[in-house]
Amino acid sequence: MRILVTGAAGLIGGDAVRALVGAGNEVVAVTKRSGSTDTGLRTSISLDLRSPAAIALLVAQRPALIVHAAAVLPAAFEGDQAASAARDNRAMDDVVVAAAASMGCQLVYISSTSLYGCVQTICSEDSPVSPRGPYGQEKYRSERTILALEIRRVILRVSAPYGSRQRSSTVIRKFVHRALRGEDLFYHGTGAREQDFTAVEDISAAIVAATMATGTGIFNIASGKPISMKELAHLVVRSVGPRVSRVLPSGTDDPEEQCRARIGIARAERELQWNPVVDLATGVQRMGSAFEHHVSDPSADAPKRQ
Repeated sequence: MRILVTGAAGLIGGDAVRALVGAGNEVVAVTKRSGSTDTGLRTSISLDLRSPAAIALLVAQRPALIVHAAAVLPAAFEGDQAASAARDNRAMDDVVVAAAASMGCQLVYISSTSLYGCVQTICSEDSPVSPRGPYGQEKYRSERTILALEIRRVILRVSAPYGSRQRSSTVIRKFVHRALRGEDLFYHGTGAREQDFTAVEDISAAIVAATMATGTGIFNIASGKPISMKELAHLVVRSVGPRVSRVLPSGTDDPEEQCRARIGIARAERELQWNPVVDLATGVQRMGSAFEHHVSDPSADAPKRQ
């Protein structure tokens, strides 16, 4: 199958390209800047997906399916940067949706479980949503638009993606860098807030499954094994670095202390025939091995755009 992947230089898009090629597909990698992906594909194009002119260029590639993984990730839920990221994402989503609709091709859209907001109970795809900030609101708007299309469309709500090529300043990335440098790891509040971290390899497997299965609609993609911030810090110390780091309270309250990442993945297991296989300890060890060569870089924890 000829598949076009947007955001091919990012964490999810880049790994999806490799997985889709490995599954025997012909892949067109779309990046914002030329030379920003090392996939080695015969077909790699550079496009500004925010421009309406990109619609015709996407259509000219004649894909049977589009995996839309391109997104600008905000450093915070609110504020000017979050609003700017949402505007960029809206422009990109509208271009990709218009291209898919005009061709009648299949579409796999990467969304986020953050749409459920701060929850305490297990969330299925039918649970109420409570998008927080412009980023989440834009993701939800795009989901509604895509579900209204008369094409086969799959929305993957991904929970806390991580991997060795991660550039955004997430808690797991910060913890790994600090542990590699032998520095202390700090959690806010009591450290009880949970996240469900999903290895990028498992996300790519879900994308491949979505291109092959007949299921359509929304699917949660998560590990199914949430972990508290305090437990995460201890796991990272055990898994990487010289193991001299201490896990300590920061002395700062956590405004999301009550959040519990309980993401139900039964629909994806049933309809996409997908299961997560990378446990968090293994994933953290892989990140540590990949990050070791630049642990002294003071900019390593700075937020980046994907």
